[in-house]
Amino acid sequence: TITVRTEYEGVAPLEIERLLSEPIEGLVGVVSDVLRVSSISRPGVADVVVEFGWGTNMDFASLDIREKLDLGNLPRDAGKPILMRFDPSLDPIMRVAFYGDLHLMELRRIAEEYLRPELESLEGVAAVRIEGGLEEEIQVEVMTSRLDYLGISIGQVTSRLAAENVNLTGGVLKDGEAEFLVRTLNEFENPEEIGEIIVGQIERAPIVLKDVGRVFRGHRERDLVTRINGREGVEVAIFKEGDANTIQVSRSVGERL
Repeated sequence: TITVRTEYEGVAPLEIERLLSEPIEGLVGVVSDVLRVSSISRPGVADVVVEFGWGTNMDFASLDIREKLDLGNLPRDAGKPILMRFDPSLDPIMRVAFYGDLHLMELRRIAEEYLRPELESLEGVAAVRIEGGLEEEIQVEVMTSRLDYLGISIGQVTSRLAAENVNLTGGVLKDGEAEFLVRTLNEFENPEEIGEIIVGQIERAPIVLKDVGRVFRGHRERDLVTRINGREGVEVAIFKEGDANTIQVSRSVGERL
């Protein structure tokens, strides 16, 4: 089994199915020795599960799937499809949870930036899923009253952000102000840089984003809370490759931790 996982942050399940799951199913369904193709469409994530016949060379199968995906026309601002040798409907072979005195955002960052790559590099580990804690993101809050005064529309702001390679992942109205959640693509290191983006002008004087709102580091709205011994923390779930030995993989994970 090979799972093709593609992330498209801020997109609802029905749109994930239309924009990602169905096109990817069509692309990988013509690969040799495929027995069945199924998909799971969740908020912001498409998992397409490709099942192969017994004895299929999975290395060649992965290359074949990658070639087919490269020919596809997926949304430009969606993440690059990742190939993993596991079935996401199966339970992980291990769950490791931890907590501490650090901020929940820092605990999540440690899990994402240090634990995940360390564990995913182990032989037999197909994927690592992080849950709990607080997931950092950059947020843009625009003051609509100031935009109206300056004659700048929200459409102009979003267009300028898109032109500067900033992905808007959603927008809501909050207490009369417009709030956008954004994720950056390489160019921007911090909120201050995004605040300097020119969104309009008045009498030839540039108006930058920080003039009409604020850009700050926040955290994503949580859909679950992980607790260990009554304290909030982070859980790391480890999935093994389909043909890997559960005991050997578990031992390798334990030694690395």
